Amino acid sequence: MIIDGADNNDEKMLVEYLKKLNIKDIDYVVLTHPDADHCGGLDSIINNFNIGKVFIGNGDAETKVYKDFVQAAIDKKLMPSIPLQDKTFTLGVGTFKFYNQKSKSDDINDNSLVTEYTNGSHKFLFMGDAGKDVEADLPLNEIGKVDVLKVGHHGSKTSSSESFIKAVSPRYSVICCGKDNKYGHPHQKSLDTLNKYQSEIYRTDTNGNIVFTSNGEDIEINCTDGAYAAAPVDADSNRDSSPTADNISKVVYLTKAGEKYHALGCSYLKKGKIKT
Repeated sequence: MIIDGADNNDEKMLVEYLKKLNIKDIDYVVLTHPDADHCGGLDSIINNFNIGKVFIGNGDAETKVYKDFVQAAIDKKLMPSIPLQDKTFTLGVGTFKFYNQKSKSDDINDNSLVTEYTNGSHKFLFMGDAGKDVEADLPLNEIGKVDVLKVGHHGSKTSSSESFIKAVSPRYSVICCGKDNKYGHPHQKSLDTLNKYQSEIYRTDTNGNIVFTSNGEDIEINCTDGAYAAAPVDADSNRDSSPTADNISKVVYLTKAGEKYHALGCSYLKKGKIKT
C-alpha cells in the first residue's frame, strides 16, 4: 500500500525507490486528499506498477495534479472510490480500516482519509493532513493506543491536539516535512505535546528516510541518526541544531499486554521471557 505520493517533482524518486525494493505490485493506492504535495507523484506510481485498487477521501479539486492522478487511474481502468465506512480490508497478514470518509469540510485538509493498520500486536495510524476537528470526531476508544503515528499535517499546530495525543499515546511519531520548509513545520507546540506524552519523534527533515519494520511482535527502526525524542530545538527555526549522519537501527520488544517495551540487551528481556 502507498498512502499519498508527495509533489510532482518527487515522482522519479518515488518510482526508483519502490523499484529498488523489487516492488512490482501495489495492492492499494490511497490518496488522503487532493493537495498537490500529496497527490503529485501518484500518477507516476499508477503508470509504473500493477495497481489493485485506488481509494480517495471525500471531495475533489480542479488542479492539474489532481486531474493527472485521476486520469492515470482511469487510463488503467481503475476507478478511484471512497472506501466503505466500517469495512475492514486485508493487507498481507495485517488488516486496515479507514475513518473520516464522510467528511464534507470546507477545509480540504479535514477531508483527509485516516488509515489504521494493524499487524499482530502493532497498530499504525496515518493522519494525512487531518486537523484537530477530525481528531475530535474519531472513535478514539475504538482506535485505542497506537505504536506508530504518522503525525497530521506535517506537525502543524492545526493538528496533534493534546486530547488526541493523550488518547492514542503513540510510542513513535513520524513527522513528514521538508528541511527548512517555508511553513515552519513542525510547530513547536506539536513537538511539545508529543514530548509531553513521551512519544519518540522521528522527522524526515532531520532523520531522512525513515523505515519501520514490523513482524507483529517487534518493531525495527532504521533511519539517519538525527534529532528525535526530546532533543534540543532551535527556537527560531523549529529545527534541531546538530543532526549527525550515522545510521541507526533499533529493535524493541513489546510485552504481550502491549504495556511496556524493552530495547535489545535490557536485563528485563530475560526475566520477561521475551524471545531475543
